[in-house]
Amino acid sequence: MNPDLKIIDNIKYNLDNNLLNDTVAIDDPILTEEEIDKLISKYYKLKENKIKYNIDKKAVDTLVRTTCKYVYDSIEIVGLENLDNINEGAIITGNHYSPVDTIPIKEAILKKYNKEPYIVSLASNLALKAPLDYIINHQNILPIKDSINYMNNEFKPRLFDLLNNKEYVIIYPEQQMWNNYRLPRPCKRGAYSFAAEANKPIISTFTELIDTGISDDDNFNKIKYRLHILKPIYPDTNKSIRQNSIDMAKIDYDQKVKCYEEVYNTKLDYTFDISNIAGLKKKD
Repeated sequence: MNPDLKIIDNIKYNLDNNLLNDTVAIDDPILTEEEIDKLISKYYKLKENKIKYNIDKKAVDTLVRTTCKYVYDSIEIVGLENLDNINEGAIITGNHYSPVDTIPIKEAILKKYNKEPYIVSLASNLALKAPLDYIINHQNILPIKDSINYMNNEFKPRLFDLLNNKEYVIIYPEQQMWNNYRLPRPCKRGAYSFAAEANKPIISTFTELIDTGISDDDNFNKIKYRLHILKPIYPDTNKSIRQNSIDMAKIDYDQKVKCYEEVYNTKLDYTFDISNIAGLKKKD
């Protein structure tokens, strides 16, 4: 799942212009609101036939595990003990660096709770090119779109229902995926606002990307994944939802930055540096 080299140019542009939460993608689907609504409706209708859906999902999970075997085999989990006191559902945050960056988190949640987390994902991802569209349509996802009405009346009730049923939900507060980018980026407040409103903790994670030196393709080496589970973050019932979202986002970002600086033994600096693109081969 290595990125097109054009994405690296886009990462440089965004860094140079302080656009740390903007997209760097080059081939995302461009859809009308009506098309997005149809995708969401189709996704939930697909899940109504539970027997067929679960059979298809198991087949997709097997395909993903087989296709991404190296990713699964390369995962190391650090800090699992930080989940010891969390057993009633939570929102999980992480750095958004790959189309498969949910895999290390899913492995940790499966190992700890024997259940698969849900993933908040842009609804437009349901329209990615085959076979990604079929794979995404058979994951535990919560589609989102840029609509206050949808978010308040459809998304949030589904999210809170899951959390109240002790489920775990992955939300990427960096918003946009920056392929193979090692640094944590600022956290938008949405995930923390949801956690405060639901009175649920944040499971804070940061994934370290380790270049193996083993060639994967002409431009990239294979990467190993070390998932760091950091200290959980709890909402303060004496604060407003807004203030909680501000404070929790800052705590989470600071934890991720501290972890980054410790594992890479360097200070965080958003000046573009090609070495911050994990796995990229050095050219003579």
